[in-house]
Amino acid sequence: MGITEEFHTIADCIATGCLLAGLASWFWSHERYRRFISSGQFCLVPCLLVLALALAIHPRVKWLIGIPLFNLAVALSIDRWTRFPNVDVVGKCLNWRPLAFIGVLSYSLYLWQQPFFVHSGHHFWYVFPFNVIGAFLVALASYHAIEKPFLALPTSLPTLV
Repeated sequence: MGITEEFHTIADCIATGCLLAGLASWFWSHERYRRFISSGQFCLVPCLLVLALALAIHPRVKWLIGIPLFNLAVALSIDRWTRFPNVDVVGKCLNWRPLAFIGVLSYSLYLWQQPFFVHSGHHFWYVFPFNVIGAFLVALASYHAIEKPFLALPTSLPTLV
């Protein structure tokens, strides 16, 4: 297993997403953040992505600055294009129905891609395009059989008092 596949080296990506989800309304309550995320100045954020990728050639700089910068830029981009889906070409593209459907399946794909993407495997389902088709079929079945029914459950818990 490579270093980029170990949990302790990718946990910051997950943590950044969790922070965005947990603090989204707090960020939105600040006027400066709202102005920035909705303005033309936001075009600086994709530039941060490019800078973060450019820093990847130096391992220490990559891990100390590049990856945190990349995570921040991705989190800001997600916030912008979920709040303003039709403001620019990227938002419109991300809200295109086929891509939005992949987003709906993303958790199931995350759970089920591993059995189909084995680099050392010798079965046909490890080979492109069969691995992609297999992962999508199992994720689709899992979404409809498990995830969707759980999402339909009531969200409030009964009180014990």
